[in-house]
Amino acid sequence: MPTAKRSGNLHKASSILSVAAILLTIALFVRMETVDSKFMLEIQQIKDALKEEKASRQSRVKESFDIVSDMHPNGQISRRSIKTHSQYPDALQGLSDGIKNYVVSIMKESVESYCLSPGKVCVAGPPGPKGIEGSRGERGPKGSTGIKGQKGAADHPGPRGDPGESISVPEVNVSPTSLTVTQNQTATFYCSADGNPKPSLSWSKTSGTVLVTTDGQNDRLQIKSAGYNDSGSYVCTATNVLGQAKKVVKLFVEVPPEFIKTPDRLTNALGNSVASVSCRAFGFPPPTIVWSRGLVPLPQGRTTVANGTLKISNFSPQDVGPYQCKATNKLGSVTALTTLHFNQSKRQLWMKL
Repeated sequence: MPTAKRSGNLHKASSILSVAAILLTIALFVRMETVDSKFMLEIQQIKDALKEEKASRQSRVKESFDIVSDMHPNGQISRRSIKTHSQYPDALQGLSDGIKNYVVSIMKESVESYCLSPGKVCVAGPPGPKGIEGSRGERGPKGSTGIKGQKGAADHPGPRGDPGESISVPEVNVSPTSLTVTQNQTATFYCSADGNPKPSLSWSKTSGTVLVTTDGQNDRLQIKSAGYNDSGSYVCTATNVLGQAKKVVKLFVEVPPEFIKTPDRLTNALGNSVASVSCRAFGFPPPTIVWSRGLVPLPQGRTTVANGTLKISNFSPQDVGPYQCKATNKLGSVTALTTLHFNQSKRQLWMKL
């Protein structure tokens, strides 16, 4: 019958609990036989708790079997009981787990108090079994898909660069190598240099004096309002870490003639002697000096001109008169006049007497 079967299950469960309680109690007594009175008192409390739990459980099981009488139309009475056949196994399992956890906590506290007693040494037991891995958490929401970037266009490789230059000493080029200008004109020379590293340029005179009359560009030498004293040789120097290179240029400044010595306006000459008159001029190109006697030619066979000096041998009264010195070059000419005067010596005067 169902009621008898349920009563058998209840009796079996109660027997299991009793045996479990007795076994736990015996195990506690055997393992903790050296524990002090406080530990024994805790075990006694466990036994009492188990008994109370057993009585309470039996009381709840009996109350669970509630008999309900319902009156059918035919006047018969039927019995209906609450379905518990599927609930007892879960209840027994929960009760067993609860007792186990309670006993473990009591044992832990008791062992700790025992190990803390003076003179007691406890050795740690072996590690327990690995716990069951927890369930995996919920997967988060999927993120929004990003915008795909556009594929860049492939760059075309650039042209291949020229091979690098090897280092080298300077090489100088000048233009022009020679220059002729007229006085007060501007003279310009150009200089360039090759080399690696790039050379620096400078100009100087052959005397070694560095020029300051340039326009500020080292590749060009410019001399404004050139005069005769600016004539000469100039040097362009290119310098880098490997050395120096030089090139020379020449400047010629043309100037018109200018007298540096002129004869007196009146020059006395002794008869039958050599009359001498000097005339000198400066200019570039060097001027040519020519002596003349106006419309009358110079005495034939007795006249010489050297380095601007006029000489007349056997000077006689017929040689008396004005004479002209003229200095000439491509830029012009200059003239100077003098008058030769016949002068007799005392001897010549006595002979005439």
